Amino acid sequence: MLTSRRRTLLYAILLVASLAAIFAVGTSTGPTGLETQVGWVGRLDQDVLRTSDNIRTGILTGVARVLDIAGGGIVTIPLRAVVAIVLLVRRRWPAFWTWILAWGLAEAAVRGAKVWFARPRPPMPLVSTTGFSFPSGHAVATAAIAMALVLVLMPPGRTRRKWEVFAIAFTFMMALSRVYLRAHWLSDVEAGVLLGATAALAAAAVVTEVREVYERRRR
Repeated sequence: MLTSRRRTLLYAILLVASLAAIFAVGTSTGPTGLETQVGWVGRLDQDVLRTSDNIRTGILTGVARVLDIAGGGIVTIPLRAVVAIVLLVRRRWPAFWTWILAWGLAEAAVRGAKVWFARPRPPMPLVSTTGFSFPSGHAVATAAIAMALVLVLMPPGRTRRKWEVFAIAFTFMMALSRVYLRAHWLSDVEAGVLLGATAALAAAAVVTEVREVYERRRR
């Protein structure tokens, strides 16, 4: 599944460091969600939200609303379950456990972070929202699913790299759509993308490492 688990684990550690930096400087300390630990983060969040208001069109709003449904639990939970069942039936154990671990890590992290930081959402969202804003659950789920799908379904090589580019592009499209719909601040989706990608990469690296240790001991 991985050609270099150590390198993948290093990438996950770097993503964690970036995520920690966003958590440290971008979390809210006030009632509006814009009172951040470092002032320019909140100002950037506000500026990006205003820009998205200025470019709003019917077509963009329609696309963003479709992405809102695609990134919600009504789609992602059945998708995750179906992929898990397929991997289980085919007895692809490393891929199965990578998929399950990435799912669990992503969900646990986003739920815990939302409660811990309790950041308010932007006012007047264009779609129904629940819970706190930081980090974006849609961004976490999309990044974790897209990255994990590529890792468990595609063998290493040129084809995987092409799908990795597609996964990254789709993830950022989902993330920006959350800001466009006034469902999240920019720093919410940045943290979400990093968190989801970290969960997938860390899961793949850990499962690959455990598998190789087990096989060495058997030999």
